[in-house]
Amino acid sequence: MAKPNVKEVIVVEGRYDKNTLLQVVDAVIVELGGFAVFNDKEKQAFLRKLAKERGIILFTDPDGAGFVIRNRIKGNIPEGRVLHAYVPDIYGKEKRKRAPGKEGLLGVEGMRPEILLQALRNAGADFEDAQAAPAREPVTKQDFFTLGLSGRPDSAAKRLTGDERRREILDAVRTVSSELGVSHLSVSAVTKRAGCTRSLFYHYFADMDAAVTAVMDEAIDGFISELEQWNASRIVGDIEGALDTVAPLFKRLVASGHELPSTLTSSSGALYGGFLHNVVQRVAQYICDTTVVDFVAHHELRIDHVYETFYTLIMGLLMYIRTHPDVPDETVKEIIASTLHIEGYTAKYPERKPQN
Repeated sequence: MAKPNVKEVIVVEGRYDKNTLLQVVDAVIVELGGFAVFNDKEKQAFLRKLAKERGIILFTDPDGAGFVIRNRIKGNIPEGRVLHAYVPDIYGKEKRKRAPGKEGLLGVEGMRPEILLQALRNAGADFEDAQAAPAREPVTKQDFFTLGLSGRPDSAAKRLTGDERRREILDAVRTVSSELGVSHLSVSAVTKRAGCTRSLFYHYFADMDAAVTAVMDEAIDGFISELEQWNASRIVGDIEGALDTVAPLFKRLVASGHELPSTLTSSSGALYGGFLHNVVQRVAQYICDTTVVDFVAHHELRIDHVYETFYTLIMGLLMYIRTHPDVPDETVKEIIASTLHIEGYTAKYPERKPQN
């Protein structure tokens, strides 16, 4: 029987992987030579050329080294020109080896032909031979087991939608960091808690830093969401009413954890600083694009460097509220009003209201 032809170029770690795949498919297969490719500028340029002309399929082993290589190569390839093929986590050793690898998992060279073909199909490979990827094949219980969809600890996670899978991994990052601390965050700890494989983790995140960043981004999204609700509910022109509600909003957000997922930032000053900057940047920009626009339509704006002023104000407020959680709402309100020179629109300082 003729081997199915794959249009894309398949990229593997070494020659044994290449030899195994050449017995299964008819394709151009490029071997990287392991970590040596990191210093091989010519091969990296060659891969970019192949990706541009034909597209490539990265097909590395499911161990740590494979994921490092995959992510490094992925970062050098234009977006949309690379597909990812993954083999399931199967413990064992290849026949040529005396002992299993460090993580005990079979690599590409140790997989059965049907598993390799299925991995290529799952990656979205373009089979030019119609027989290679029939539109309808009978699905058996063995298929589900081979793909990890049943009979394994992470089978339930694999049956989830992409968004649900990603959500469970992020929840595991929060849980592990909360229980063990950020210093104990690792792919192994997170995947064990989420009940998924390392392959699944790396499908969604390049590394643990990327997963932590995603958790941070979600915290910021929660902050912005509540700010959007405040902005939608305020009455245009009612400046004092807006101040009365925005002061407790900032306090509530800090207290609720939207402002900082403390388990992820308490032991890392750099992580904390980066996260705080992103929060303040997005909040300041949102206020400038919405609330400030409404204000200048009816009143004189009496500050220069508008974005910079809001950035500095918000940064100071969040830091102060975090260290002084009992600060009165009225104090927060007056700090905001005086910094923005709008205290004249409040009942306390009517004499400072600008004259039209």
